[in-house]
Amino acid sequence: MKRWIVFLCAAALLGSASAWACGAEDNTPEKLAKRQRESFERKDANRDGVLDASEFSSFQKWELGGREHAVFFRTLDTDTTESLTFDEWKIGFSSRTFGTKGCGG
Repeated sequence: MKRWIVFLCAAALLGSASAWACGAEDNTPEKLAKRQRESFERKDANRDGVLDASEFSSFQKWELGGREHAVFFRTLDTDTTESLTFDEWKIGFSSRTFGTKGCGG
């Protein structure tokens, strides 16, 4: 059940990731991993290497309500430190989430 919640939330939050580039050559494992890391770093406002609940919720409020984003955060926070490491982030937002769908309409 938890995996489905994580998957559905990640898909809803990052569905617009296809705007970064287009074409199969832009979906190499290296480029997907780079976009995954960049997304995490953009949300890490204080640059401490982890996302706290406020950093996570500020990026997510527009997609999920208050209770849902808190549940999603706790689901990803597997070590219960009340912050997300990049490794925990990767569980919820796999590199495939940052893939592109091609160019055109």
